[in-house]
This record gives sequence, C-alpha cells and structure tokens, in this order.
Amino acid sequence: SVWEQATGRNLFTYDEQGELVINFIYDERQEFAEAEVNFREQLDAAENINSAINATYEELVADYDTLKVEYDRTVTSYESSLDSYNNKVESYNAEGGAPPEVFDELENEREELDRSLGSVNALGRRLNELGREINRVSEQGNQLIEQYNENVHQYNDTFAEESREFTQGDYQSKSIQIYKFV
Repeated sequence: SVWEQATGRNLFTYDEQGELVINFIYDERQEFAEAEVNFREQLDAAENINSAINATYEELVADYDTLKVEYDRTVTSYESSLDSYNNKVESYNAEGGAPPEVFDELENEREELDRSLGSVNALGRRLNELGREINRVSEQGNQLIEQYNENVHQYNDTFAEESREFTQGDYQSKSIQIYKFV
C-alpha cells in the first residue's frame, strides 16, 4: 500500500497463480529498522520538549528584564523622594522643629514614602521569584540537553555503524524478497 499510495496506482494484486512472487520477510533487519525509526522519534520528541523549555526560558528572561527596568526606575524614584524628605526633615530639625502645618505635610509625605517602599519591596520579591523560576527552567533544560546528548550518543553507537548496512530486498528469478520497509 505504501508503494501504491506513492504512485497513485494499483501495483499489486494477490493471485496465487501469479508469475511474480513478492515475499515480505520480517526478520532482524526490519526489526532493527523499526527500532531506529522509534529511537529517532523519541529524539525528535525530546528536541521538541527542549524547544518549548527554551521558549519558556526566553519568555521568563524577557519578563525579568522588563521588571528589572521597572524596579530600577521605582528604586531611583523612591531614593530621590526619600533624600528630598530627609533633607526637609533635617532642615526643620536644625531650626528647632517643623511648624504644625508643615509637620502634617511631612507626615503625609512619610506615609507616601512607606507605600512607595512597599511597592519597591513587592517588585523586588517578584524579581526574586522570576529569578528562581528562570534558574529552575534553566536547570530543567540543562538536564534535558544532557539526557538528549546521551541518547544521541547511544543512537549513533547503535544505528550509525557502517557494519549495520544490509540489503533491503533482492530479486531472484520470479520472486522478490523484501527485508526492510518503513
């Protein structure tokens, strides 16, 4: 059926009285060919998994880089506001203290700084979480690559030897012997 599908024609018809006999012989040659195909499919599947892990890793790194820019910007803004606040407080303290209306403004500013610090800390925690996730995915990818490389080595040892070549089929007078078909 493989040959007929490829040509789009009916090539074979079973006829016990036919002049040409075709024998499909399943032996170690066909078994070996099927094992090679199965092993190659496993390698391809592992490669697809590795590609997916690599895509996840790259996405996480991009998210990390974006969040890092936001974190740095937020920290810079916070530190600038904190320096400004501390300078005001220091100035008023040098003068003997802030008047009551200024004290209330400074207290509001301090509360805003506390909220900003909470945002900075939340971003920092998220960065750390992303960093841990990146490391986990990276380790998973490294383990898969190591296993894949071992499997490729095993595949090459098993299936790439020149001595493993064999005849896929032969024609003898009025018969064809097929030993390998995939």
